[in-house]
Amino acid sequence: IKYWPAHGDITKGQAEHLVPFVDVNSNNIYEPALGDYPSIYGNDCYLSITHLRPNGNDNNAIELHSYVYTLQCDTSDVFNNVVLRKLNIYSRGSSVDSIFFGARMDGDLGNYNDDYAGTNVDLGLIYEFNGDLNDEQNGIYPSFNDTLAAQGIIILKGFKQENDGTDNNISEVPNGYGFSDGINDNEYFGLTSSIVISGNSGALGMSDPNNLDQWKNTFKGYWQLGDTIIYGGDGFPTTNVSDLFVTKYMFPSNDDSTFYATNGIDPGFSWSEIEPNGTGSPMNNTGDRRNIFSLGQTSIANSDFIEIDYAYLIARDTEASDTIWSSVDKLFAKASSVRNSFLANEGPCNIQFDPIDTDLTIEENNENSQNVIVYPNPTNGHLTVSGMENTSIIRIFDVTGKEIDKFQTSQTRSTIDLNGYIGNVFLLQIQSNTYSIQKRVLKL
Repeated sequence: IKYWPAHGDITKGQAEHLVPFVDVNSNNIYEPALGDYPSIYGNDCYLSITHLRPNGNDNNAIELHSYVYTLQCDTSDVFNNVVLRKLNIYSRGSSVDSIFFGARMDGDLGNYNDDYAGTNVDLGLIYEFNGDLNDEQNGIYPSFNDTLAAQGIIILKGFKQENDGTDNNISEVPNGYGFSDGINDNEYFGLTSSIVISGNSGALGMSDPNNLDQWKNTFKGYWQLGDTIIYGGDGFPTTNVSDLFVTKYMFPSNDDSTFYATNGIDPGFSWSEIEPNGTGSPMNNTGDRRNIFSLGQTSIANSDFIEIDYAYLIARDTEASDTIWSSVDKLFAKASSVRNSFLANEGPCNIQFDPIDTDLTIEENNENSQNVIVYPNPTNGHLTVSGMENTSIIRIFDVTGKEIDKFQTSQTRSTIDLNGYIGNVFLLQIQSNTYSIQKRVLKL
C-alpha cells in the first residue's frame, strides 16, 4: 500500500496518474496515511509496469500494466490452482497502427519429453498434458508418476471487435466475450490462433520463432516462416496427408463444435495428437511440447489503452489415471467454470472480476462507541484496540467482506497482530452490549 505507484515521474515521460487507487478524500493525490489504498483485483494481486520505448524515446512508449491475481474462496474449489492476469496496454506519446499480442506456453509437465498438446477452440484454451500413463522422472525434474496432470491458458477477453451497431451472435466467435449478451458493440475476440511445436527438435519452419518476423508470423496464425497451417497430420503443408483444410488452430480434437477452426466446414475427422490423421491413425510420438497462442492484431490511439484478460490453470488426477485424457477432462471442466464465471462477472464468494475500489470509510453508529480507539492506523501489522467495554467481540474481515477471524475479549484494551492474515486492507467489527462499530485498517 505504502509504495503503490499511483503517480508516475512526468520528467521521464511517465503519466502523472499512473495506476488507479481509491481516493478517499477525492483530491487526486495518493495518500495512504490518510486512508487511500490501491485499486486491485481479487484477493492477492501483484502489479508490474513495463515500458517499451522505440529507439529509447522517453516521449513515445508502449506501457504495460500487468495485474496477476487469485480469487480465494472457502466454499468453492473452482479457482484453486488458477492464476488470472489482467493486462492493460497503453500508448504513451503516439498512436499505434498495428499491435499483435501472443505468447508461448512451455508446460514441461514433470518429464518434459513425454507430453502432448492441443486446443479447445470452444473455450479458447490451449493446453498440454502427460502423454502416457506414467510420467517418469527426467533427471533432476520431478514427475507426476501415475496421477497425471494437464495445464493450460484460457483467453477470457481479447481485442475488441469493430463497432457495427449490433449485438453479434456468439456463433460468429464461439470463444469471444460479449457476444449474444444483449448489448450492442460490446464484442471482443478471444483466442485467434494456436500453434504446437516440438521444442528445439522441430524442423526448420516448425520450431521456435527466433526473430521479430517469425514471431509476427506465428501471431498471425502461420508457421514460423509464414507457411499456412493445414488441418490434419502435423499441420505442415509439405508433409500433410491432405491440403484441403486451412486452419489457425492445431489439434482441436472434438472441441470445436461449430468447426470455427475450419471456417464452418466439417473437415470429416477429429484432429488430435492421438489420432492425427483420423480414426485409427498412429499416434504422434510424445515429446517436449510448446504452444504459441495469439489474440490477433489491433491498434491503439494515442493516450488510449486496451484490456486483455486470461488465466493459467492446472488440473491433476488424485488417483492413478485410467486414461491420459482424464486430467484433460478435469482441466476442461475447470476452464469452463472459470470462463462462465468471468462472462457473468460472478466469481467465488461474491468476488467480482472488477477492481476492488470501494471507499471503505465507515462511520461509528452511536455515542457509546466514541471511546473506542484503533491505533496506529495505518499499521505495520501490530494494532491496539482500546476503550472497549469489559466484554467485546472483535471480528476481522478482508476487503471482500469475508470473515477471517473472530475472538472475544474481557479486557478494555486488546492487541491484534495482522501479520498472520493475507492482504493489506481489513475491516474490524467491535461489538458489545451497547454498541457495534466498524473500523477500516490499512497494513503497510
